[in-house]
Amino acid sequence: MAWYCKGGNSPRTASNFKRNVNPVCVTGTGSQKWHECYNKRAVERHNRYRIIHGTAATGFSVDAAAAKAIQAMLEAGTSMRDPSLRPAQFRSCGQSKFEGGSSSEVLATNAATDKWYSGKEAYNFPSGSANPGAQKESALQFTQIVWKGAAGKRVGFGVKVGGS
Repeated sequence: MAWYCKGGNSPRTASNFKRNVNPVCVTGTGSQKWHECYNKRAVERHNRYRIIHGTAATGFSVDAAAAKAIQAMLEAGTSMRDPSLRPAQFRSCGQSKFEGGSSSEVLATNAATDKWYSGKEAYNFPSGSANPGAQKESALQFTQIVWKGAAGKRVGFGVKVGGS
């Protein structure tokens, strides 16, 4: 439930809607399409977690080329598992995947980043590896976010909602 006091969408005229309602923040079309605002927010969220671990807050910045390549692969339905299917410059990049239960969950940058960060529960700090019995993938997704050696690295995110 939400109450908007004073109502945010008044008066309800077509011109007011056009002037006040932006589409989803997507830049470009075709192979140049990417979720510019999503990428910016996801990087900010990653960097907040880096601060918690005493890692440079400015460790990550947005890589628009990576975001465009990921988005193009998602739109084409290309397997994201096989690095050899990526453009050459992105074959050595690490990867984390998030599948949400709803469109709003997928589009919430915090949902994916928070899920990956929750892998800290699977990580054993004293041994430097996954806890016995824990999912190694979860620990790896966590460490990708807070890795000290990642300072200055660029990262890109792609988003696919539903079957679109």
